Amino acid sequence: MSGAEAAFVIGLISGVISIGVISIVDAIKTVYDAAQDAKGQPDAFRQVAARLPLVIKILESAKARAQSLDETAQEALEPTLKSCKVKAETLQEIFHKVVRKDDDKWYDRYKKAVKGALGKQSRVEGLMEGILKDVYLLVSEKLMGTATEAEVEEIKETMKEMKDMPSSL
Repeated sequence: MSGAEAAFVIGLISGVISIGVISIVDAIKTVYDAAQDAKGQPDAFRQVAARLPLVIKILESAKARAQSLDETAQEALEPTLKSCKVKAETLQEIFHKVVRKDDDKWYDRYKKAVKGALGKQSRVEGLMEGILKDVYLLVSEKLMGTATEAEVEEIKETMKEMKDMPSSL
């Protein structure tokens, strides 16, 4: 890999973490926080929103750690980060479409937002479980030492909670 290609990969990895996933997850939290005082928010949305600060904190640490890796190690991060970004974008889209506005028809908006997508992976709890799995993969295999032992345990427990959570639809 040439120097220019290496610089591109390093920039891509850093960009996916910082501009991509972190800003998307932060935007989801902002949307939810703006509407959280409204009554009737779906429980799954509350549960997912409550876990977003952990994801943001760990991704911030991952961003700093990834910049010190060699080219090969950074390239190995790319598929996991892209996967996480896709799930975060989908989750953001659902939150924007569903989170309570001036009426209480969140359920109708939610059904419409996930229409056409199949399975639990298109629901907020499935998307969050997928994001957490990607983050766990990053901190337990690819960027070991990025998260504290307590944070890794919290990720594992939260993945289980998302998996066991009753369907949001």
